[in-house]
Amino acid sequence: MRIKKASIRNYRSIRDLEFSLGGRMSVIAGNNGCGKTTVLEALRLLFVFATPRNNVDLRQAASQIPGLQYRNNNSIDGSALLGEPGNSCDVVATCELSDTEVNKILGASDTIALHQYSLMYGGPQGVAARLQTTEGMKEWNSVRGQVRDKIESEFCNDSKDLRLHITIEGTTGQLSRRSELAGSLLANLWEQPDYNLTPVSYFPADRAIPQAAVNIQFGQAEYQSHINTHLVQAHQKYARLKQYITNRHLVRGSDIADDINQVLRIFLGGRRVFDGVSVEPVSGRLMVTVKDIDTNRSYDIGDMSSGERGVLLTYLLLRRSMMKGGIVLLDEPELHFHPTLQKKIVPFLAEHVCASQDVQVIMCTHSPQVLSSAYFEESAVLHHMHARPQRVTEIRRSDRAEAESAIAGLGADPIATICHEGVLYLEGKTDKAVVEEAFLELVGGYKVQVMHGRSEAEKYIRELKAGDVKGQVSIDHVFVLDNDRSVFSFEDSEHVRVAQLRRYCIENYLLDHNVIYSVYDAERRKAETTKRFRQLKSPPDRLTRGDVLQIVKDAALRQLPFVVAKKVYSSSFSPPNCGFLNEYEEFGGDFDGVSDRIWERLEGVRSFVEGVSSDGSKKAFAARCVAELNSAKSDVDYMVELDGKKTLATLWELLISRPDFGLSKNAFMERLVTESVREDGDIWKELKNDLKRLMKRDETSE
Repeated sequence: MRIKKASIRNYRSIRDLEFSLGGRMSVIAGNNGCGKTTVLEALRLLFVFATPRNNVDLRQAASQIPGLQYRNNNSIDGSALLGEPGNSCDVVATCELSDTEVNKILGASDTIALHQYSLMYGGPQGVAARLQTTEGMKEWNSVRGQVRDKIESEFCNDSKDLRLHITIEGTTGQLSRRSELAGSLLANLWEQPDYNLTPVSYFPADRAIPQAAVNIQFGQAEYQSHINTHLVQAHQKYARLKQYITNRHLVRGSDIADDINQVLRIFLGGRRVFDGVSVEPVSGRLMVTVKDIDTNRSYDIGDMSSGERGVLLTYLLLRRSMMKGGIVLLDEPELHFHPTLQKKIVPFLAEHVCASQDVQVIMCTHSPQVLSSAYFEESAVLHHMHARPQRVTEIRRSDRAEAESAIAGLGADPIATICHEGVLYLEGKTDKAVVEEAFLELVGGYKVQVMHGRSEAEKYIRELKAGDVKGQVSIDHVFVLDNDRSVFSFEDSEHVRVAQLRRYCIENYLLDHNVIYSVYDAERRKAETTKRFRQLKSPPDRLTRGDVLQIVKDAALRQLPFVVAKKVYSSSFSPPNCGFLNEYEEFGGDFDGVSDRIWERLEGVRSFVEGVSSDGSKKAFAARCVAELNSAKSDVDYMVELDGKKTLATLWELLISRPDFGLSKNAFMERLVTESVREDGDIWKELKNDLKRLMKRDETSE
């Protein structure tokens, strides 16, 4: 059996989510908090309550699963699981059965009918009493006929789909099954004699390994405890390592030894082997021992690290506790693993669980190593889960080459980006530091990446858009460009968005005079408390807000002569380009034609130089610069048009020369960011609102 489609509505943090699954292994990646674990918990709840055997099962499950409460009238209250109180919750899974499973169901209609009939009267004992009456037999024959007709209609026209559905009513909170027949069909399929095997098993991320000795039990109590660990008390799996190995060793002997050694070899280096089960003579303690090959020393598995025990139990159970055709819900399989070992998880599952046991594995992860190995595993299908809006999209290998090339060119890891809601590209390390410190909540879920140069970035942006148009991009790629050169003309696509700052660079948004004055004023007050400052013969006057305004302006305008000279030179005094051809396409392979074009350029340079009179041109250049500078001083908006990075560097040099200011350059920048966030002035709001709009996190988009 395979889950091929799932739908979850109003379950905890999930509002409305529908997605398809394919292949033996489905790997769902996404940022923390996007809802990956909630998906697994919803599916677990569905399988627990879609196929209970009787009301005792229901009562036990309700007492063990957080958020559920068993009522006296044999109903279950799940209102604590509702994402929005008052609205109903639905969890639905469409499962595809194999031909063998369909044939088994078609040949077992009476057994399935009896299962459904027993649910009506609380179990086998209630049914036995009911069938002693004429009315009961008449009712039973009616149920049997109805079930037979439903089964035949369910699987007519070669259909192999089985739909499981549970709901939690929004007003009453009552949890109920909407697919009674489907539950009975599954109960029949999953009936088998070996209680160690389960059709569905949930492995939660909470893997608390007990440090103290644990009691070993056998018989009926052990049977029920083991059954519960598959789904109802899934977290208890990890308290039962020694119990599980002991039971399997007594029943299976060498089989369990082979399995343990396989896990030890693949994941723990093969330096240890299973050494058997025994009783310690002195203490009478049950020992499940492994032997260290290098030292020939044997020790109890309880002496292994909690991480090693977690790894051993998880992959031992995956290997040996699953029925053929079963389903595994696996959350964060990389826990307790060194990154080098995380790469082995997917190949192990593919070969030793999915293929050998015909098991479907649905796992959630945010490990780049797991993703990378899943990406190259043919039996695995990658999915990316997005938080805003909530959706799960398949990541196809066949058509991602173009997009991956562009992402790599921008300096990001194509595999690692899958773990995030999107990637935010900035032009410098300072930009990254400012955004991550000041807008952590806004960019949460996004990987913040520094680009490798503007020219290269513009090239890769266009390539990435081309991949997006072809459906190769599954997450958002957002680019914030400085406004220090000509406008980058670009039309956004679904997942690729570009915006240029309205000011020269991000540092310009830190040039708020009130913010700078607040930082200075705090330093002045701090300095006045020091002995060194009080001993000054002529302490400097305290700067006013007007003084700070003038200092900021002076710092910015110091770069104006250079800006003007560069502008005058490039507009009227710069020689024509004489470099080699820009692109391969211009070459064409014709050396004679290339020579003509190159020498034509050189001739243009020679003519330009001959036309330049040394004295006259120098004077003309200087005169133009003076005129432009005088005009620029009155016209330039230094807060917007001049380089904020240079302005802040000059401003710090002016302030640090004063005895009432002692911040280092880095500390000065950090304080400006902190104070900008605190004051939230108009300049800072401008940057914040632009980022919100670009990342589609304004109120209208949410």
